[in-house]
Amino acid sequence: MASRFVDLWRWQGTIDRKSYAVVGCSFFILKYFLDKFVAFAVFGRPWFLWSYWQPFGPDARVNAIHPDTRVFAGTLLVLAIPFIWLGVTLTVQRLRDAGKPLWLVVLFFVPVINLLFFFLLCAMESHSVAALRQAMPWPETRMLDRWIPRSGIGAAAASIGVTIAIGSMFTVLGTEVFRSYGWGLFVALPFCLGLFSVLV
Repeated sequence: MASRFVDLWRWQGTIDRKSYAVVGCSFFILKYFLDKFVAFAVFGRPWFLWSYWQPFGPDARVNAIHPDTRVFAGTLLVLAIPFIWLGVTLTVQRLRDAGKPLWLVVLFFVPVINLLFFFLLCAMESHSVAALRQAMPWPETRMLDRWIPRSGIGAAAASIGVTIAIGSMFTVLGTEVFRSYGWGLFVALPFCLGLFSVLV
């Protein structure tokens, strides 16, 4: 039982849909009550389920948040780190078990879509070992074989290049198109850059 709990935190292995649903829902409930306790007992703030979408109100901006609110946000972010890690590892294991491309784990970070993605993964059945081999990390990528680096240095260079391109695109999109200097730019983007480089 202890070894199985440790396996939940690893990138390797698989997890079936029932275990994924049970563990995912259990840890979400645990995180919600942990956040609610910290918000109320430590900071004297209310906390509800919808607070995850707008924790500081619809008009909150990173550069205009009160110092006390910044401490509160930083505390919640630190508390969220192990849950983010667990969510990503579980999603990678479930995608592998379902025979789906592992890069779909990026949907874990997309608001609203991540809920639909979670329910979809809970509904998908497991695939055979042969199907799993074809699905890691992208199924049927024969036409891309000549573009995929074979050496460690080439793979590192490709991951850096792709990550810079993706990061630059989302930075320009957030700052020039949406004109929003929010949590997505300062919290989600740096985390995803490391994730994208590993996936590539």
